[in-house]
Amino acid sequence: MSGQKALFGKIKKDRLRSLGGRGILFALIPTRPLLQDSDAKKPPFPWNSYLSYGLAVARASLGAVAYLAPTVPSIPWVGKEESSRHSVRLFARTLGARDLALGLGHLYSLTQDKDSQRWLLAGAVADLGDTVATIIDFKKLPKPYAYGVLASTVSACALGIYLAVAD
Repeated sequence: MSGQKALFGKIKKDRLRSLGGRGILFALIPTRPLLQDSDAKKPPFPWNSYLSYGLAVARASLGAVAYLAPTVPSIPWVGKEESSRHSVRLFARTLGARDLALGLGHLYSLTQDKDSQRWLLAGAVADLGDTVATIIDFKKLPKPYAYGVLASTVSACALGIYLAVAD
């Protein structure tokens, strides 16, 4: 994605030095890029880059939560009673590890000026699988949450596909 090159260029040493002891994560936070001569025809605000970055952070965050506290994402999906079962917690942790790996890989590709299209498509395929699984068992899912789970899986899949083919 060409807009990401201007946004997620290599981290400069002086920026890391100016952060002091606050860590490298602050250096990864995107700032508004300056337009270059080659970007004169592009709009000044790269929405796709910000959406891509947000999707990667959201996926990695959800994966970390699912891995560390598996009942949190399990309750909306299967209900409170089922979420406390060992097998459900185990499965939530495996999905958490998947999403954490996809999110961190996507973040790495953005910050290292690599092509993120493959990471976006891999995440979209994972989200498509989650969507299909949710639709198959939709009648059995707890209804207050089932609509939100379905909406989030469909929107994450659609956003991933859009961002992968946008550039």
